[in-house]
Amino acid sequence: MSNYGSSWNRWDLHIHTPASFHWNGQRFADCTPEQSDALCSTILKAIEDSEVIAFGVMDYWTFDGYLKLRDYLERNPESCSKAIFPGVELRMTAPTDFRLNTHVLLDPAIPRESFADFISHLRLAGEADRSATRPNFIDIAKDYDEAKLRTHGYSLADKTDEDKMLRLGHETALVTRESVCRAIEIVGKDNCLVVQPYDTSDGMEDLDWQRHPYTDSYLMKWADFFETRDPLHVDLFLGHGHPTKPNVGTEFIDNLGGLAKPVLSGSDAHRASDYGKFPSNRATWLKAQPTFKGLKQVCHEPSQRCFIGDEPPKLAHVSRNPTKYIERITINKLADSTLTEQWFDGTDVPLNSGLIAIIGNKGSGKSALADILALLGNSHCNSMEFLTEDRFLGPGNRADQFLSCVHWFDGNSIEVLLSNSIDTMSPERIRYLPQNFIETLCNEIAAGNDTNFGRELKKVIFSHIPTEQQLGLGTLDELIDYLVEARETAINQLRTELQELNDTIVRNEEECGPARIQEYRSAQALKQRELDAIEKESDSLEVVDKPAEAPDDDESKKRMLELEAAQESNLNITAELASARTEKATNKAHAAVLRRLLGHVLNFQSAYESFVTDHKEEFANAGIELTSVVELKVSREPIDRDLATAEAAASTADIAIQGIKAEGDQPAILGLEGKENAAERRVEKLQSQLAAPQKAYQAYLKKVKDIEVRRAGIKGDADTPDTFEFYAARIRRASDIIPGELLKLRAERRTLVQKIYSELSAIQKSYEGLFAPVQNVAEIAASSTQSMEIQFSASIQPVSFQGDFLDFIHRGKKGTFYGEDESRAEVQRRLKSCNFNDADNAMAFAEEIVDALTNHVREGEKTPMQIKEQLREKKKVKDLYDYVFGLSYLEIEYNLKLGGKDISQLSPGEKGALLLVFYLLLDTEQIPIVIDQPEHNLDNESVVRLLVECIRTASQRRQVIIVTHNPNLAVYCDADQVICSSIDKADGNRISYATGAIEDYDINAFAVNVLEGTYPAFDNRRKKWQKPIA
Repeated sequence: MSNYGSSWNRWDLHIHTPASFHWNGQRFADCTPEQSDALCSTILKAIEDSEVIAFGVMDYWTFDGYLKLRDYLERNPESCSKAIFPGVELRMTAPTDFRLNTHVLLDPAIPRESFADFISHLRLAGEADRSATRPNFIDIAKDYDEAKLRTHGYSLADKTDEDKMLRLGHETALVTRESVCRAIEIVGKDNCLVVQPYDTSDGMEDLDWQRHPYTDSYLMKWADFFETRDPLHVDLFLGHGHPTKPNVGTEFIDNLGGLAKPVLSGSDAHRASDYGKFPSNRATWLKAQPTFKGLKQVCHEPSQRCFIGDEPPKLAHVSRNPTKYIERITINKLADSTLTEQWFDGTDVPLNSGLIAIIGNKGSGKSALADILALLGNSHCNSMEFLTEDRFLGPGNRADQFLSCVHWFDGNSIEVLLSNSIDTMSPERIRYLPQNFIETLCNEIAAGNDTNFGRELKKVIFSHIPTEQQLGLGTLDELIDYLVEARETAINQLRTELQELNDTIVRNEEECGPARIQEYRSAQALKQRELDAIEKESDSLEVVDKPAEAPDDDESKKRMLELEAAQESNLNITAELASARTEKATNKAHAAVLRRLLGHVLNFQSAYESFVTDHKEEFANAGIELTSVVELKVSREPIDRDLATAEAAASTADIAIQGIKAEGDQPAILGLEGKENAAERRVEKLQSQLAAPQKAYQAYLKKVKDIEVRRAGIKGDADTPDTFEFYAARIRRASDIIPGELLKLRAERRTLVQKIYSELSAIQKSYEGLFAPVQNVAEIAASSTQSMEIQFSASIQPVSFQGDFLDFIHRGKKGTFYGEDESRAEVQRRLKSCNFNDADNAMAFAEEIVDALTNHVREGEKTPMQIKEQLREKKKVKDLYDYVFGLSYLEIEYNLKLGGKDISQLSPGEKGALLLVFYLLLDTEQIPIVIDQPEHNLDNESVVRLLVECIRTASQRRQVIIVTHNPNLAVYCDADQVICSSIDKADGNRISYATGAIEDYDINAFAVNVLEGTYPAFDNRRKKWQKPIA
């Protein structure tokens, strides 16, 4: 079995052999032993040469074809390495006007006599209790009258030909459902899988379920697999629902017994040359080991392990992102090492591209492997578990004796000594979340935004904001600063200018520093490697010439003309869509600029009016009319007009892109995105109708286009974050522009003015608008994974009021805030009783604080007080008023909730789960993620409720590696690969890593023995959670 675990491969579980009466060629029944061997050799060569990894022999009424192949393989084991499963195709009694096909797959490990037992227990439909034997098939056919014979292409004279009558019997006989069930019981239910054709040949789709509800319900629940090629049916069986009728999907699953079921699409080949050639290219892809246990694992995880079509999305994602997937890691002692201990010497660990679970006893090397992966991926996490000074890096520095190497899917590899340090100036290529790091972040969650987690939160929020709304900026802080700058100026110009300038100065100093420039250069170099990888792919792409048109093939010409017209239409729609998106982005950016300008104008007008109010009397006293010296004329009309035009143009472009949903009597209008999707489906449909050479040529053109699109996406431009040109522009700006700007900024520093609550509230709404995209993603993720929803919120909070306010107060003097402990309690009481997200409450709070200083209430008696007598030395009342009424202590905080619960209400395990859900579902990074003990502090129910679907969903778009002490994660998450760690202290502390699929016997046994101790305990869990294991 593959050490990579369960991988996506093509399976063809519906082929025929010369034992089938419909075989297209010489049949086994007509062969000499030598001819039979020659046929077996031809068939096995076709199987071996196919891209398909496993085949199912599905001959009518017999296992003879499979057994002949198996006998030949026992004598010639080198002739084929592929998995071949025994099966039988039956026609079963059903209330239909056609012969209902049913297939049964058997475990090839059953005894040889079990195949005969299965057939011997089948009973043919009719009055007599007849078994499925050659004489009975012949007798059935001989009983037909001339009309029935003629209907099936036979005559009365053929009754004397037993071979013809046998064929007719095979073609027309029906087997009872009860006898099929009995045959399965005899062989053993665990050794059989029922495959029910649905929309394929003689499938049950046409069974009238309204007239025959029992039969339909029975068959739907009885079958383990369904054979279907229709994409709509595939989605229904796999539990993905109906695209326009949600209730249909729910009812369909209920009819299956409440659980999704896997699907197959076999070739139904009746000659060896057609093996693995799927009708309409609707190939069967299964993610499993090519074993019967692998097939049974598919039955328990159909939506995760089945795909019908050209290529599973995960494989496509890996092929498009080879620099983001690890193929394997190796670790060896240096050639000149003097260390006698073995440790990791000779380690070679292949890694699956999906979900990997690392299990083992405590101290067996699980966290060591995670640390080494983090080191190889330059993870910017400094919280290692094993590679620390008090462990492997300690006295003697054993780590210095080992060289590790990571091999990426793009063919590149990187070697690192285990004693090396992380280079934080270079991009990280693996995200690492060790347990102590998770605990640190948990403690930071409620500590505000200026923490490691706060910075991660900003990055994720920004990554979900649509590009056109990012306005060409690179971070959330930059975008927020841009959007709220005018508001902050309105609140208090002097304070805003100081904050903005100082913030800009710091940011620019960091931006033009050598560390940041090196960071950009490293990121740019990584983009260059990605471009090189694409160029390598482009160079290796085999050119397919355009096929010559046959002069007399009018049908082919017609199809090509239709395809070319559809492609041209698609290109036109794509161009229109790109133009509309550009129009939308341009107008949105222009509208943002206009709003910003309008804010500046209004602020300037307000400043002028304040100037007039403040100095009118002074000018009058001087005998000068103020307006004769300075007069302001403001006209908003040009800005308002252009703003309305820009917003209308952006709205028009958005409608053109998205279309309009149906509402009331108003019909839906299809947008350009919908038209593009329809045009692409039209092109794909026409391409599927082309001859093979044209299909190949069209596929080649598609690959060329895909390479061009990816190349352009990586190269990007100066305004598109995380592209080659973006980093180039950042380097130029940091080197050539920012140093000059810093000189000007330092000269422009000055004091800023106090906040105004209404403007602060407007800033809060700007935050909420920026959170909307990531909140939408969180809601969708919670719905699709059935996990608890993460909510993002922005609120106005008194961040530092208690400390700053009490710093004014002499708490040894009589007053409301007398006493060290009493004053803190009094301030806390007032803070807790106030809702600072309400303007009236915030104002009342400020007034009541001042009132408490001017009136000391005790036992109902109000005693007037002097504020200055309650202040510390050198503290001034004016400064206190500036502070209390300026509301400078109120700040916008953005935070998270889990399932509606505030951070403070979450248990330690739930806080950890919140972090993991955040990283798994909302983080847009696609680099591998390594998580140590994600189940920490969670019970089994919480593991399932909070984590399982999140981990599975994340593994669809990135490589996910979990280190776990809990078998629930490996089992419930249906890990694609399990890595079993062990240590042999008697052999120089040699650490070994055995890898394989969860359905592999050895891996299964290790999981049971190490994590639970007995098979029954594990089996009980499987029954409870519907997970196959053991």
